[in-house]
Amino acid sequence: MIEVHSKQELVDVLACFSSKLVILDFYATWCGACRALYPKLVKLCKENPDIVLVKVNWEKNRDIAKPMGVKVLPYFVFYYGSLGRIAEFSVSVSKI
Repeated sequence: MIEVHSKQELVDVLACFSSKLVILDFYATWCGACRALYPKLVKLCKENPDIVLVKVNWEKNRDIAKPMGVKVLPYFVFYYGSLGRIAEFSVSVSKI
């Protein structure tokens, strides 16, 4: 699991893991659903070593979140190598 703090860090992570599925997890510390999903995400990543989870704090990185259309939390964006962005959605604890 990696936490990014700037657009450049995000670009670098996506370039570094171009052969893996990268999941951007937009979250906020005050978001109850985000906190509830966290253990499930950790388990998912441990069970699937080809997945890279990248945490993006929505409050501190609105310059990343806003252009990506993040309006509700938790919000996930999936990237896979040369395919780029392949999916994006918001999810609740009961749906994951």
